[in-house]
Amino acid sequence: MKIPKPPKAKWRTPEEPEFDSYGRRIRILHPPELKEKLVAQQNGLCHWCKRPFNKIPEGETDLRPSSWMATFEHVEKFAEGGIDGEPNLVAAHGKCNHDRDKPKKSKVRNKDKSDANKSDPAVQR
Repeated sequence: MKIPKPPKAKWRTPEEPEFDSYGRRIRILHPPELKEKLVAQQNGLCHWCKRPFNKIPEGETDLRPSSWMATFEHVEKFAEGGIDGEPNLVAAHGKCNHDRDKPKKSKVRNKDKSDANKSDPAVQR
């Protein structure tokens, strides 16, 4: 029987080890002052879409204020080995941060199952 790993710690201080005892990376809990500094360096604009923070853009379907607030964003993704520090951090809308991680939609249209079954000799009787 496999013994499950305990839940991974979500945050750490910069002084704490980067990896837990199972070799899993743990993010740093950055101070709010750093986010304010990044927003100021970016002239109050999101790193990705270049629109202002805390303002829902005209014509947007996502009307949640939290989607348009500044969040920390790793330019080189943390999950892909990017450092969890200031040289790799920018300010981005919560929505832009989230949408960046969504898989791109395929331009190939899924075939209707009935169309697929027509060409499958095993289905034809």
